[in-house]
Amino acid sequence: MKKSYNKEKVLLPIRLNKNYIIGVIALICMVIVVYIYISPYRPKLMSSVFDYMIKPGTINGATNFGIFSNFMLPASGFLLVKLLEIYEKDFIVHRYSNKKELWNTQVKNIIIISVVIMLIIVTLSYICSVIKFGSFHNAWPEEGSTLAIEARGLKLYISERKVLYSTGSMLLLIFLSGTLGLITQGLLVLILKIKIKNSFLVYFFMLTITFIDCYLLGGALIIKRMILGGIKMLYIGEIFGDIIYLLFVATAIYFTGRRLNCKKEFYK
Repeated sequence: MKKSYNKEKVLLPIRLNKNYIIGVIALICMVIVVYIYISPYRPKLMSSVFDYMIKPGTINGATNFGIFSNFMLPASGFLLVKLLEIYEKDFIVHRYSNKKELWNTQVKNIIIISVVIMLIIVTLSYICSVIKFGSFHNAWPEEGSTLAIEARGLKLYISERKVLYSTGSMLLLIFLSGTLGLITQGLLVLILKIKIKNSFLVYFFMLTITFIDCYLLGGALIIKRMILGGIKMLYIGEIFGDIIYLLFVATAIYFTGRRLNCKKEFYK
């Protein structure tokens, strides 16, 4: 006999209450703290962290900013859908009678929250950069040649070649790319949760997606290190550190999302 699912139709109100604010703040703080203390790319001094994260004009700044963003966006997308579940009396997103209901209860909120999150991130990045450096640093070096020299242990640096963009163009680029990434990840998780009943299986898929995004779409870091670093244990250690970092972030955000839910079950 086919099991039937009953749910109450709930149109989620579009408003920023304390749950959204706490969730967004917790997400940003969590990713930044984990990045500082676990990522193998963390600087030794706390002051250098700001140089690496909001001053992409440094030699390795663009690389670290890219790595930070690649981990942050999938992680944000995973918590994104979790935040939406706060308003659902019956957490059952697996059965929708029509597309309009799905749009009103999930997709619209994913887009709105994605825009809000990236507005916060871009604004904080600009403010921190202006406070620390006097202006927004928007010079991105051509890092390939420099990394190749560094990987072979030579203490020689080529002249730093930069591609300059206007501040407005750079901020807009970061905002648009980040927002698109959040929306894509949020919709992807939503699709997984509609199709998959087991919540831990959703987590496994999200972990896989995060890995693909970071290492295949996000610059193929593992392959790049293998080519540039050869068999150096340093690079093997960095890859191991990345995996630990990836597992920690995905797990922490997954269970944080569960704690934010008013219900822990997918089905009643």
